[in-house]
Amino acid sequence: AAPTRSTPLPVHVPGPHGAPSTAPGPSASPLVPRPAPTPAAPFPAVPPAPATVPTPTDHPSPLRLSLLVMAFLAAAVGVVVLLTKLAGSDRDGSADDEAVRLRLPALVASDRDQESVAVQPLTDEGGALADLGRGGVLLVFAKPSVASGIDTARLAVDLHRRLRDRAGLRVVLVVPSDGVPGATGPNSAGEALRRLGVTGDLSVVFDPAGDDGVSGRWRRTHWKVDEDNAAVLLEDGVEVLRVTPPTFSAPLTRAQVAWLGRRAGQDYADRAGEPRPPAPRAPDSGAPMDGG
Repeated sequence: AAPTRSTPLPVHVPGPHGAPSTAPGPSASPLVPRPAPTPAAPFPAVPPAPATVPTPTDHPSPLRLSLLVMAFLAAAVGVVVLLTKLAGSDRDGSADDEAVRLRLPALVASDRDQESVAVQPLTDEGGALADLGRGGVLLVFAKPSVASGIDTARLAVDLHRRLRDRAGLRVVLVVPSDGVPGATGPNSAGEALRRLGVTGDLSVVFDPAGDDGVSGRWRRTHWKVDEDNAAVLLEDGVEVLRVTPPTFSAPLTRAQVAWLGRRAGQDYADRAGEPRPPAPRAPDSGAPMDGG
């Protein structure tokens, strides 16, 4: 018998869109379904953050803030009071230490140091004004209606107590007639100055206003001093030394008048027959200077 050719069965192959396509194949084979893909394991869930419960410290109450502020202020006031007391306890010692360093004469105490000062008016060129032209006079000009004038007036008290035992030498405080708060005239000026710390047997004179109404008539016209605060050493009415602060509004300081005080203390210690203190040094020089 003649050989016969077998016709191959068509093989169903999925097309590009899943449709079956017919293609010749060597033999017929059944369609084998593909296994379904294994689903990926899900990511572990992140536990939610615990809710924060507000505490009293998270948002301080107004009452607590007020108490904290009050406590801070009370502590600050206590510190200020303590520092003030410490400064007050050391004030006298510090002043004495400075005077020693500046080689000023030592303080000479008196039973009258706490009394009110006696104030004389400078009414004309006679009387108290003429008296200031005799002997040695250390004039200290101050305007106690301002802080710098109060400090300068207190410095006059200090100089007076250091030079009170120098025979023939006087320290005189000159204040304008309208420059003492609370004083209406010479009679009430002593108590007004006492309230400012100006006490004792220091000589004080009232300088009236001039015809132009400006206070300090004799300071400006007789002694030719323009500054409210200044010091002038006179010998029988003739100016020997003058000290003024660096600015019109500044007070005189102990350091500024130290040279003047040493010069006056030296000259009048010699005249009184007292031991001669060390020769003072010029303000801008390290060499000692003998008075003359």
